[in-house]
Amino acid sequence: MIRDSELFTVDDLKNILKDFKITNVTIYGDFEIVFETENNKKITMFHENKCCENVYIYSKTDNLDILIGKTIFDVTEEVSNDTFDIDVEDDISFTWTFYKFFYKGLDNKTEEIEIIWLGTSNGYYDEGVELRCKEKK
Repeated sequence: MIRDSELFTVDDLKNILKDFKITNVTIYGDFEIVFETENNKKITMFHENKCCENVYIYSKTDNLDILIGKTIFDVTEEVSNDTFDIDVEDDISFTWTFYKFFYKGLDNKTEEIEIIWLGTSNGYYDEGVELRCKEKK
């Protein structure tokens, strides 16, 4: 059981989202996404940036509001340090985190939305995405 405000993994996220529909999605700039579920949970994807790091939403494949009213039956997370042919300085460390949310769309067809996060730092800081769950008040 996940305690309120506890950081958790993508497997924990799957377990919450597979049983309850998403009721709201809020994006705060490029740094935080909050999913609310019908069982009064607030799930936050974020990274608490420190002095020499920057973790942000690089891109998403669609408007995340499309997830409202949907039950997510699977979530995948993939992490990579590949440059993907972007221009980066030699002394910068970076981490890509890819999340795919799978749900049933029209005609019970499987649909997906991908959210890509990019973290950069001087190599001494964490560049990953954090997940937190809280009870909605």
